[in-house]
Amino acid sequence: MHKSPDIIVILEGNISRLEIMRGIVTSLAGDFGLRHFDAVGELRAHASIVFQHARLISLDFSLDNSSAPVPGNEMEAVEFLIRHVRLSSTPHRQATLERWPRY
Repeated sequence: MHKSPDIIVILEGNISRLEIMRGIVTSLAGDFGLRHFDAVGELRAHASIVFQHARLISLDFSLDNSSAPVPGNEMEAVEFLIRHVRLSSTPHRQATLERWPRY
């Protein structure tokens, strides 16, 4: 993971689109890291670490081109985020991972 505390999380199965996004992140003002996942299960497994520093989350609408054997789909990612990630009341609205199924 990038040393910057501010990262952009991308769930993307298409390598061409990912490379375009990498170029855009590189061109942004500020020192943003990028964390890429190509499967929902991988995103969930790393969520407690990654979402502490996430400033933007981008979700692919279709993971058909993922290299993962079972990539999941965008609705699984959305449902996970709805259940487990909430915005804190800090000025930067930092996302935090919740440990219960719903809030």
